[in-house]
Amino acid sequence: MQGVLLYTQELVSGLYTFARLQGLTHVAEPASEERVEWVHLFEQVIYPIRSVMSFWLNGKGLSMDVRFDPQAFPWSIRLTKGEVRYLRHVFFNLFDNAMKYTPDNEKRPILVRGQSTSEGTTIRVSNFGIGVPEGEEHLIFEREKRGSNASQTNVVGTGMGLSICVALLQEIGGEIALARSHNPTEFVVRLPRSLTAA
Repeated sequence: MQGVLLYTQELVSGLYTFARLQGLTHVAEPASEERVEWVHLFEQVIYPIRSVMSFWLNGKGLSMDVRFDPQAFPWSIRLTKGEVRYLRHVFFNLFDNAMKYTPDNEKRPILVRGQSTSEGTTIRVSNFGIGVPEGEEHLIFEREKRGSNASQTNVVGTGMGLSICVALLQEIGGEIALARSHNPTEFVVRLPRSLTAA
C-alpha cells in the first residue's frame, strides 16, 4: 500500500507542478523554493524516484541498474527546490514509461547511466521494451501523442508524459532526446554545464 501511495503522490505532484508552470494554477511559490543550493543529483533526485518505483518494478520482476563514474560524474548541481521537483518528475516519467512499456516476459534491467561531457551532465535511461516506431521519433514528444504501437499493449496513458519532460527541462536549460528507438529504447537527458559551476 505504501508503494502505491508514494507512486500516486509523485504522479500528482508532477502534474500540479506542470499545471502551475503552464499558468493553470496561480498559487505562488514560497521564497525559500527559489533559493539556489547544491543538490546531490543521484541521492536527492534519481535514487528517491527509483525507490518510489520499486514496488511496481518488483511486481513485474524487473530491476533497475544505475551506474555512473564517481570520479568524473558531478555529485552536485545547483538547483532551486522547485527545479529539483522538475527533475524528479522528469525521471519519474522516464522510469515509469520504461517499466510500463517493457513486456512482462522481458527481464533485462532498466539501465540508468550518468556521465559528464564537455557540454554538461548527461543521464541515459534505457529499456528493452516495445520501442518507438520508425518515423515517430519526434511525435512522441508532442502533447497527447503516443507511439502507434502503444495501442497494441494494455498500457493506459495520456500521451502527456514526454511533453511534460520537455517543458520542465526547458525551465532549467536542459533537454531530452530519443537516442535509440529500439533494443534498447534510450532517452537521454542533458543538463547544462552551468548547473555544476560554483
